[in-house]
Amino acid sequence: YLYADNGGTHIFDLVQTAANLNRACYYCMEAAAKGASFMMIGTKEQAREQVAKYAQEADCHYCDLRFVGGVVSNFPIIRKSVELMEQLREEKRQNAWRSMSDFKRFLNECKLNRLEKKYTGIVNMTSYPDICIFVDEAKERLPISEMTRIGVPCVGMVDSNNDPTFIDIPIPANTSNTRSIELILRKISEAIKKGKMMKTTPTVEDNVKEWDPWILSRDRIRYMRRRSKRQGWQKGLYGSYENYKKCHPWGNVGTVAPFHDFKWNDIIDPAHK
Repeated sequence: YLYADNGGTHIFDLVQTAANLNRACYYCMEAAAKGASFMMIGTKEQAREQVAKYAQEADCHYCDLRFVGGVVSNFPIIRKSVELMEQLREEKRQNAWRSMSDFKRFLNECKLNRLEKKYTGIVNMTSYPDICIFVDEAKERLPISEMTRIGVPCVGMVDSNNDPTFIDIPIPANTSNTRSIELILRKISEAIKKGKMMKTTPTVEDNVKEWDPWILSRDRIRYMRRRSKRQGWQKGLYGSYENYKKCHPWGNVGTVAPFHDFKWNDIIDPAHK
């Protein structure tokens, strides 16, 4: 994605930047029209204000101050912390701390402020997000690894010192400049809002859950792919690599073990024989 290297200063190829930004906008717009949920992540100092602003405009979940480990991979436990934050907010609004001592009220205030810094943007998130939008892959490597683990597509800004290996749609741009971050997030936010406006009233047929075999494929995890896609056994079994792709368009999908009906009482523990 680099156009030139001028004495250590990397210059991006803006043609590729515009093309990938166009792909990301159309991808987010189509997903929003189908009812997808988005999560914006940007904990850099230059991106915090922009992430919170455009995520709220597009009605997306966001993390602007800190991404807590386990928000996606350990969601049920994180959800309990969010419920605790809502409980403390309600107690403060109803002035339920009035009968407590000054020190106890101070501790509750500190706990509430600490929880709000972590979970303000994900209060309404009741399930996993469908698409992750981030700023700076090097800074957000933890959330990207969690998203990749459960199969959530990642779209975001990638700088010259980042690794785009696990990014589905990388947008090469300067992640240290507030103006470039504002431009990219504004375009994506407008695409999401336009897609939500295109969303029609769902019918019974539209509510049918689509099965995406690509999510279950081992080939989606890029580090598990082979070095060369063309293998000798593919030609031996299918005649050519092209015939193999026709039979397996989604790559290698792991087989499911057959289910055997059993009863726990029938299982004999060898230690108690």
